[in-house]
Amino acid sequence: MTVQGKSFKFDYEFSYVISLLYLAIFVSIIALASYLTLLNCIGAHKTSYASVMFPAVTVIISTVVEGFTWTTYTLVVCCLS
Repeated sequence: MTVQGKSFKFDYEFSYVISLLYLAIFVSIIALASYLTLLNCIGAHKTSYASVMFPAVTVIISTVVEGFTWTTYTLVVCCLS
């Protein structure tokens, strides 16, 4: 499969497939259950603040841990979210 001139290749190694399934199934279920618990405990209006902050906190963590380089686009998107 080619998208924008770049080919997409799926890695069929056991460790990759297992980690992908782990993230897709278990972590998603845990995240959804945690979010629904938070929603039930503090209400929708306060939970919405957490939803807005998730992308900004993620970019900040990525900057510190992975050395992510900020661009104008990143800054604009963080300010708009």
